[in-house]
Amino acid sequence: MRSNLSTLIGTALFLQVGAAAQDTVLFTIDQGASTWSWSGTTSIGPIEGNPSQDFALQGDFGILMTSGAQPIQTAQATGDGAAAVVPDLSGRIPNPIPILPPLAIVDVTNLSLAFSTPPFNVVAGSFTTDITVTALSGTLTVTPLAGAVTMTDLAGTMGDPVAIAGQLTQASTNIHLNSPQMASLTFTDPTTGISGTFNLMGTLVGDFDCPPPTNYCTANMNSAGMTGSISASGSTRIQDNNLNLNTTGLPTNKFGYYLMSRTQGFIPLFGGSEGNLCLGAPQIRFNGFIQNSGMTGEIDFTPDMTNLPQMQVFMPGEEWNFQLWYRDNNPGVTSNTSDGLAVVFCP
Repeated sequence: MRSNLSTLIGTALFLQVGAAAQDTVLFTIDQGASTWSWSGTTSIGPIEGNPSQDFALQGDFGILMTSGAQPIQTAQATGDGAAAVVPDLSGRIPNPIPILPPLAIVDVTNLSLAFSTPPFNVVAGSFTTDITVTALSGTLTVTPLAGAVTMTDLAGTMGDPVAIAGQLTQASTNIHLNSPQMASLTFTDPTTGISGTFNLMGTLVGDFDCPPPTNYCTANMNSAGMTGSISASGSTRIQDNNLNLNTTGLPTNKFGYYLMSRTQGFIPLFGGSEGNLCLGAPQIRFNGFIQNSGMTGEIDFTPDMTNLPQMQVFMPGEEWNFQLWYRDNNPGVTSNTSDGLAVVFCP
């Protein structure tokens, strides 16, 4: 039976061997905890808050992670996501004669930031690295005491790399980043010639919560008058190595094994099967672990995350999709499939 099932599946699927790609995950910024302030200098004097120099961040930022001996072993801020500055920044350049109006009003509106670093090591939840802050959007408006108002697009303005430290920790399926930050964005007003620097200082705080496994795709009815339904229990943490796949609603005493893929797909009645293929290419087969549904009509399987087929490796934040392929009769010998299950892995 093992060789027959392997032959059927081998002729119906084209399989490739490939290294798993890592996924950047987006951390949601904790606006209440991500409090910042700014200061500024220009070629004609300091910039004062108008009225405040405080602001916060909202949005998200991207982190790429790997796991190893520790739940989170290395990480990298990728520059993905967008951290919006709220409220807009407004300042004034005081007139040296106090009774006179300011020399200029300097406003920065619609400013959003991205954070990027080289890969860095995480040791017991702590890290150090160099961070670069880039303006994804923003408009600098200078209103001088005399002369025309000018507006400058700040998109693409990049600060110099700055050394930072922080914590990247995990509790269950939540990953938390907390790191003091600073950046300097320089500007030159093309009309007045005023040049200056906005210095941004604060704390970047954000969280990524691994979502629970979710079902997708549809399964066709089998000879038991039911559809194969796949679910997961245990843990999606890579370090726990305890993800259990369970498929119920199967005909009794039928052989089957699990497939997985980085992508989803839908091919109805593929390769002469009575089932739908819910996985995109390439598909990875757990054909070394053919199991029988027995009298209960269900198949359990706990993959060994340290020894996956075709030298695959699960990375933190990656989504993998699973499906069971099993023997069936309808009325002659054929095969069928469960629905699909999408699983996002945590460190």
